[in-house]
Amino acid sequence: MDEFRKMSVDILIRQVRNGNSSAFDELFNRYQSMIYSFSLRYLKSEVEAEGVVQEVFIYIWEHRSSLRSDTNIKSYFFQISYNLIRKVFRKQAYQNKYLNEKACESLITDNSTLDDIEYQSTIQEVLRIVDRLSPRKREIFKLSRIGGLTNKEISTKLNISRATVDNQISDILKYIRKRLSHVEYLIFLLLFQ
Repeated sequence: MDEFRKMSVDILIRQVRNGNSSAFDELFNRYQSMIYSFSLRYLKSEVEAEGVVQEVFIYIWEHRSSLRSDTNIKSYFFQISYNLIRKVFRKQAYQNKYLNEKACESLITDNSTLDDIEYQSTIQEVLRIVDRLSPRKREIFKLSRIGGLTNKEISTKLNISRATVDNQISDILKYIRKRLSHVEYLIFLLLFQ
């Protein structure tokens, strides 16, 4: 194993690509804590972060034949991790949406209160932010993100140019992004994109 500790990353990648499990173990030892820390920062859950680490390395092993020795491995790991984190947020958003729907059904049938769900608070925060927009921008946001209209449909409905709608949407999204935490913004993207 000592021989692998001394290897450069590009040689390790070549070894992994050829199916060398000891080289793979060394790659894991070098980068697992970096991936874990990155994932934990966003997910705030040790279990979820450990899951991302496992998924990253499963992906690497399963796709080892496509690894290139000139790959910036850190960037590659971050890209895979980021996609997996988004997948976790998407899953959580769907679960929360399902729980919210069930809670609403329960509220209708037995007047029980809704659980305080993370995506619900994000929606409320987004709506508070949207309320601070100008009336025109607020209307465009609601037509686009809540009403589901395309930018072309909005331009026709409001009798303004498509370019104006595009610019307004871009400005609105920048405005919202500046006012949400990173995690809230990821949830916002999952719910409103």
